[in-house]
Amino acid sequence: MPTEIVVSLTNKPGALARVAETLGAAGVNIQCACYATGAKGAVRFVADNPPKALAALKAARIKVKQAKEVLEATLADVPGALGAAARKLAKARVNIEAFYVVGAGADGLRCVIAVDKLEKAKAALGQ
Repeated sequence: MPTEIVVSLTNKPGALARVAETLGAAGVNIQCACYATGAKGAVRFVADNPPKALAALKAARIKVKQAKEVLEATLADVPGALGAAARKLAKARVNIEAFYVVGAGADGLRCVIAVDKLEKAKAALGQ
């Protein structure tokens, strides 16, 4: 299972660059990420080497808000696929904390889903 790392960022030029440069300098590859901002922002990402990523961020004094195991799922690339998966999780009383598409392939859309109840989410999605 992949690990999602969440870093809170201030909404100012260079905030995301500092995180990405720190990981790059440590030889850590970001496999997927999403970033949103408001008064405060957060970058959520999955790295190829979570322990190395966490160590690099700590050494750079970049505070990690959260690091936890997330679900990776492949959804059909058709209208309604996300709605159906989200409904299955809702019926299992699993809250989706973050969702992002990693890539597309012949099998469908590879997605990362951060949830509050990982084992229940796996069962609900048949994993």
